[in-house]
Amino acid sequence: MNKNLTALLAALALHLQAAPPRDALPLNAAEWPQDYRLHLEGPAKVGLGGSLSLKLDGQGPHDVAVEHPPGGTPVLRVWNGGKLVRGPEDAPSLAPDAAKDFPTAKLDFGDEFTAVVRFETKAGGTLFSICAPDGKWSRDAKALLIRDGKLVYDIGWFGQISGGKNLNDGKSHTAVLVFGDDTARLWLDGKKIAEKRDFTRPDIKGHIFKVGRAAPDFGGGFTKGSISAVKI
Repeated sequence: MNKNLTALLAALALHLQAAPPRDALPLNAAEWPQDYRLHLEGPAKVGLGGSLSLKLDGQGPHDVAVEHPPGGTPVLRVWNGGKLVRGPEDAPSLAPDAAKDFPTAKLDFGDEFTAVVRFETKAGGTLFSICAPDGKWSRDAKALLIRDGKLVYDIGWFGQISGGKNLNDGKSHTAVLVFGDDTARLWLDGKKIAEKRDFTRPDIKGHIFKVGRAAPDFGGGFTKGSISAVKI
């Protein structure tokens, strides 16, 4: 065989062996697919997006999986040497929307308050909530949301008030929720649409304020729209 051809084939074989799969992405890629799995042979520090980063100690190998279920919060799992060492756990900072948690916000929805939200949507979902940082919807958690085109204020295992219609029209709306004089009231675009006396429950210690989502199994993330202002 020609020596030049032999050298060319050897170089090609080496290139094919070293080349990554055609669908592989570098860790600094501008955008990742929603569901993915990382495999790392040694120790590493990896930023997954938002405020979530992982420090993987030891020789590994390490595997990190991020999955987005059809509804609810993204799920994170981490393996070391084939053994699951973290998760499955909710990873709200990896959600593909602009929802955000405010764990240090000192708000009390068990006392008198006024909440104003400007929004537009074609699909509905949670405007804001005060509930557990992760896990399922729970007793006395609270959420203001759009469900079936209506504005709803729900208190877990206590009840709800609702009103309005056709809010999934993509147009700008302003919702106001007030609790005062022992009565909860809902306004929509300047008109009172619902009220209920004694509709309140004390906040649960450890619950936090969230915009754009509640619990993974309740309310749904706010999608196909925008929340332009939230004032409490």
